[in-house]
Amino acid sequence: MRRAAGAALAALLVNAWFLAVARPAAADTELPAVRRVLVISLPGVTWEDVKDGSLPAVRAVADRSAVADLAVRVQALKTRVDEGYATVGAGTRAVAHSDDAALAFEPHEPMEADDAADAYARITGHPLTGAAAQLRLPELKIENVKSLYHAKLARLGEALAAHGVARGVIANSDVRPVLPDLSSYHREALLALMGGDGQVPCGAVGDELLRRDA
Repeated sequence: MRRAAGAALAALLVNAWFLAVARPAAADTELPAVRRVLVISLPGVTWEDVKDGSLPAVRAVADRSAVADLAVRVQALKTRVDEGYATVGAGTRAVAHSDDAALAFEPHEPMEADDAADAYARITGHPLTGAAAQLRLPELKIENVKSLYHAKLARLGEALAAHGVARGVIANSDVRPVLPDLSSYHREALLALMGGDGQVPCGAVGDELLRRDA
Protein backbone atom coordinates (compact mmCIF):
# COMPACT_ATOMS: atom_id res chain seq x y z
CA MET A 1 0.00 0.00 0.00
CA ARG A 2 1.33 3.44 -0.90
CA ARG A 3 0.60 7.03 -0.04
CA ALA A 4 2.02 9.87 -2.09
CA ALA A 5 3.32 11.61 1.03
CA GLY A 6 5.68 8.71 1.74
CA ALA A 7 6.05 5.55 3.76
CA ALA A 8 4.52 4.99 7.16
CA LEU A 9 4.91 2.37 9.84
CA ALA A 10 1.90 0.84 11.52
CA ALA A 11 1.68 -2.06 13.92
CA LEU A 12 -1.63 -3.82 14.34
CA LEU A 13 -1.78 -6.11 17.36
CA VAL A 14 -4.38 -8.86 17.57
CA ASN A 15 -4.56 -11.03 20.69
CA ALA A 16 -5.85 -14.07 18.81
CA TRP A 17 -5.94 -17.49 20.43
CA PHE A 18 -7.27 -19.26 17.36
CA LEU A 19 -4.69 -18.09 14.81
CA ALA A 20 -1.41 -19.93 14.34
CA VAL A 21 1.61 -18.45 12.58
CA ALA A 22 4.65 -20.09 14.06
CA ARG A 23 6.11 -22.51 11.47
CA PRO A 24 5.56 -23.17 7.74
CA ALA A 25 2.43 -25.24 7.18
CA ALA A 26 4.21 -27.58 4.76
CA ALA A 27 6.57 -28.75 7.53
CA ASP A 28 3.88 -29.69 10.05
CA THR A 29 0.73 -31.75 10.14
CA GLU A 30 -0.56 -29.51 12.93
CA LEU A 31 0.33 -25.89 13.55
CA PRO A 32 1.03 -24.86 17.14
CA ALA A 33 -1.58 -22.64 18.75
CA VAL A 34 -0.57 -19.08 19.58
CA ARG A 35 -2.31 -16.37 21.55
CA ARG A 36 -1.02 -13.30 19.76
CA VAL A 37 -0.64 -12.17 16.17
CA LEU A 38 1.35 -9.08 15.23
CA VAL A 39 0.72 -7.54 11.82
CA ILE A 40 3.37 -5.03 10.76
CA SER A 41 2.37 -2.75 7.91
CA LEU A 42 5.00 -0.84 5.92
CA PRO A 43 3.18 1.22 3.29
CA GLY A 44 5.34 1.93 0.26
CA VAL A 45 7.82 -0.86 1.08
CA THR A 46 8.05 -3.84 -1.29
CA TRP A 47 9.66 -7.29 -1.08
CA GLU A 48 12.32 -5.95 -3.46
CA ASP A 49 13.17 -3.27 -0.89
CA VAL A 50 13.82 -5.72 1.94
CA LYS A 51 15.11 -8.93 0.34
CA ASP A 52 18.75 -7.81 0.15
CA GLY A 53 18.75 -5.31 2.99
CA SER A 54 20.22 -5.64 6.47
CA LEU A 55 17.01 -5.81 8.51
CA PRO A 56 17.75 -8.11 11.46
CA ALA A 57 14.53 -7.37 13.37
CA VAL A 58 12.27 -7.97 10.36
CA ARG A 59 14.27 -11.08 9.39
CA ALA A 60 14.06 -12.51 12.91
CA VAL A 61 10.26 -12.23 12.85
CA ALA A 62 9.90 -13.57 9.29
CA ASP A 63 12.13 -16.58 9.97
CA ARG A 64 9.84 -17.71 12.81
CA SER A 65 6.56 -16.97 11.06
CA ALA A 66 4.30 -18.14 8.30
CA VAL A 67 4.59 -15.70 5.39
CA ALA A 68 1.98 -14.67 2.83
CA ASP A 69 1.64 -11.89 0.28
CA LEU A 70 -1.64 -9.94 0.11
CA ALA A 71 -2.45 -7.49 -2.68
CA VAL A 72 -5.24 -5.09 -1.72
CA ARG A 73 -5.93 -3.49 -5.08
CA VAL A 74 -9.05 -1.36 -5.05
CA GLN A 75 -9.35 1.15 -7.89
CA ALA A 76 -5.81 1.34 -9.27
CA LEU A 77 -2.62 -0.72 -9.59
CA LYS A 78 -1.10 1.11 -6.64
CA THR A 79 -3.61 1.23 -3.82
CA ARG A 80 -3.58 4.28 -1.55
CA VAL A 81 -2.88 3.57 2.09
CA ASP A 82 -6.34 4.75 3.22
CA GLU A 83 -8.23 2.41 0.86
CA GLY A 84 -5.80 -0.41 1.61
CA TYR A 85 -6.53 -0.32 5.34
CA ALA A 86 -10.26 0.07 4.69
CA THR A 87 -10.16 -3.00 2.44
CA VAL A 88 -8.38 -5.08 5.09
CA GLY A 89 -11.07 -4.12 7.59
CA ALA A 90 -13.96 -4.72 5.19
CA GLY A 91 -12.68 -7.96 3.70
CA THR A 92 -13.46 -6.71 0.21
CA ARG A 93 -12.67 -3.69 -1.93
CA ALA A 94 -13.49 -0.56 0.04
CA VAL A 95 -13.09 3.11 -0.74
CA ALA A 96 -11.97 5.80 1.68
CA HIS A 97 -11.46 9.48 0.94
CA SER A 98 -8.11 10.59 2.31
CA ASP A 99 -9.54 13.58 4.17
CA ASP A 100 -11.87 11.29 6.12
CA ALA A 101 -9.80 8.13 6.53
CA ALA A 102 -6.91 9.87 8.31
CA LEU A 103 -8.97 11.32 11.16
CA ALA A 104 -8.63 8.88 14.04
CA PHE A 105 -8.01 10.28 17.50
CA GLU A 106 -7.42 9.32 21.10
CA PRO A 107 -10.11 10.60 23.52
CA HIS A 108 -8.00 13.38 25.08
CA GLU A 109 -6.72 14.92 21.83
CA PRO A 110 -8.01 18.39 20.95
CA MET A 111 -10.80 18.51 18.36
CA GLU A 112 -13.51 21.04 17.49
CA ALA A 113 -12.77 23.33 20.47
CA ASP A 114 -13.13 20.37 22.84
CA ASP A 115 -11.48 16.99 22.70
CA ALA A 116 -12.02 13.95 20.50
CA ALA A 117 -14.20 12.22 23.08
CA ASP A 118 -16.68 15.12 23.09
CA ALA A 119 -16.57 15.40 19.29
CA TYR A 120 -17.22 11.66 18.92
CA ALA A 121 -20.18 11.85 21.30
CA ARG A 122 -21.69 14.75 19.34
CA ILE A 123 -21.26 12.91 16.03
CA THR A 124 -22.50 9.47 17.08
CA GLY A 125 -24.56 10.02 20.21
CA HIS A 126 -22.43 7.42 22.02
CA PRO A 127 -19.43 7.77 24.36
CA LEU A 128 -15.88 7.12 23.21
CA THR A 129 -14.89 4.28 25.52
CA GLY A 130 -12.01 2.81 23.52
CA ALA A 131 -8.39 3.83 23.09
CA ALA A 132 -9.10 5.63 19.80
CA ALA A 133 -11.91 6.26 17.34
CA GLN A 134 -12.52 7.23 13.72
CA LEU A 135 -14.29 10.59 13.65
CA ARG A 136 -15.48 10.46 10.04
CA LEU A 137 -17.14 7.04 10.09
CA PRO A 138 -20.56 8.29 8.85
CA GLU A 139 -18.90 9.90 5.82
CA LEU A 140 -16.84 6.78 5.11
CA LYS A 141 -19.92 4.56 5.24
CA ILE A 142 -21.75 6.82 2.79
CA GLU A 143 -18.76 6.77 0.43
CA ASN A 144 -18.90 2.97 0.32
CA VAL A 145 -22.67 2.82 -0.12
CA LYS A 146 -22.28 5.04 -3.18
CA SER A 147 -19.27 3.15 -4.57
CA LEU A 148 -19.18 0.26 -7.03
CA TYR A 149 -18.25 -2.22 -4.31
CA HIS A 150 -20.79 -1.48 -1.54
CA ALA A 151 -18.32 -2.61 1.10
CA LYS A 152 -19.33 -2.76 4.75
CA LEU A 153 -16.54 -1.34 6.85
CA ALA A 154 -15.20 -2.93 10.05
CA ARG A 155 -16.16 -6.52 9.20
CA LEU A 156 -12.82 -7.83 10.48
CA GLY A 157 -12.98 -5.89 13.73
CA GLU A 158 -16.56 -6.97 14.35
CA ALA A 159 -15.76 -10.63 13.66
CA LEU A 160 -12.80 -10.59 16.05
CA ALA A 161 -14.87 -8.89 18.75
CA ALA A 162 -17.68 -11.44 18.32
CA HIS A 163 -15.19 -14.23 19.10
CA GLY A 164 -13.72 -12.47 22.11
CA VAL A 165 -10.49 -11.52 20.37
CA ALA A 166 -8.91 -8.29 21.61
CA ARG A 167 -7.77 -5.73 19.04
CA GLY A 168 -5.32 -2.88 19.12
CA VAL A 169 -3.78 -0.42 16.68
CA ILE A 170 -0.52 1.44 17.17
CA ALA A 171 0.09 3.79 14.25
CA ASN A 172 0.83 7.40 13.43
CA SER A 173 2.20 8.96 10.26
CA ASP A 174 1.26 12.57 10.96
CA VAL A 175 3.06 15.45 9.31
CA ARG A 176 4.20 18.34 11.47
CA PRO A 177 3.36 21.13 12.01
CA VAL A 178 -0.38 20.58 12.34
CA LEU A 179 -2.35 22.35 9.60
CA PRO A 180 -5.73 24.04 10.20
CA ASP A 181 -7.45 21.92 7.53
CA LEU A 182 -6.47 18.67 9.35
CA SER A 183 -4.57 17.42 6.29
CA SER A 184 -1.46 16.82 8.39
CA TYR A 185 -3.13 13.91 10.24
CA HIS A 186 -2.51 10.37 8.98
CA ARG A 187 -3.97 7.65 11.23
CA GLU A 188 -5.55 5.50 8.49
CA ALA A 189 -4.44 2.21 10.07
CA LEU A 190 -7.38 2.32 12.48
CA LEU A 191 -9.65 1.37 9.56
CA ALA A 192 -8.17 -2.14 9.53
CA LEU A 193 -9.30 -3.22 13.00
CA MET A 194 -11.95 -0.77 14.20
CA GLY A 195 -15.36 -2.05 15.24
CA GLY A 196 -18.66 -0.99 13.75
CA ASP A 197 -18.65 2.01 16.07
CA GLY A 198 -15.30 3.19 14.68
CA GLN A 199 -13.44 2.41 17.90
CA VAL A 200 -10.58 0.11 18.91
CA PRO A 201 -10.34 -1.00 22.54
CA CYS A 202 -6.58 -0.56 22.94
CA GLY A 203 -3.56 0.96 21.25
CA ALA A 204 -2.35 4.46 20.41
CA VAL A 205 -2.59 6.79 17.41
CA GLY A 206 -1.56 10.12 18.94
CA ASP A 207 1.53 12.21 18.34
CA GLU A 208 3.19 10.67 21.40
CA LEU A 209 4.32 7.99 18.91
CA LEU A 210 6.31 10.51 16.85
CA ARG A 211 10.01 11.27 17.22
CA ARG A 212 11.82 14.10 15.44
CA ASP A 213 14.48 12.76 13.07
CA ALA A 214 16.21 15.08 10.60
